[in-house]
Amino acid sequence: MDKSKFTNMPITEIVNHLSNEFHVPLQKLIEKIADAIIWFSEKYRKEYPKIVYLKELYNQFRSEVAKHIEKEDEIMFPMVIDYENNKLNFSEKNKQKIDSVDFHKMEGEHSIFQNYLDTVIDLLGTCKINDKNSEECNEVRQDFIDINEDLQEHVYLEEVYIYKTWQEIERKANEDK
Repeated sequence: MDKSKFTNMPITEIVNHLSNEFHVPLQKLIEKIADAIIWFSEKYRKEYPKIVYLKELYNQFRSEVAKHIEKEDEIMFPMVIDYENNKLNFSEKNKQKIDSVDFHKMEGEHSIFQNYLDTVIDLLGTCKINDKNSEECNEVRQDFIDINEDLQEHVYLEEVYIYKTWQEIERKANEDK
């Protein structure tokens, strides 16, 4: 990732990049993986009993990521854009929305997502069916590796640009109380 290309990029473009280049493809990939994991877990349940853990981990990851993305796309990103464009009003309704987002928790969720991904990638890396690496297993593992690589850029952009702006929004909202 070339971090310099984001240095002077307007926040609106960074938000659009995060949504279009990470959130949308991630949601599609998560659905693709869901089907593969269901199929895979049914097919290899007996040969690979650890598959139960994979399915559980995946379902937890999927659920947590969906909540995280929803908060970003529905509350955080639009408010950050409005703030940067001097259009954010600090009405009581918006202050309630601001209070509903705990950016420290969201920041911590990045570490949790990283742990999910590392665990799933490791689990899939040890997947042996009849003493051979399963081709299906390798394909799903590669999908998780791709998500992991994208997550690195996503986390960087959020922590360097979005969350700093969000902290300013929180300060401003609290000043007006």
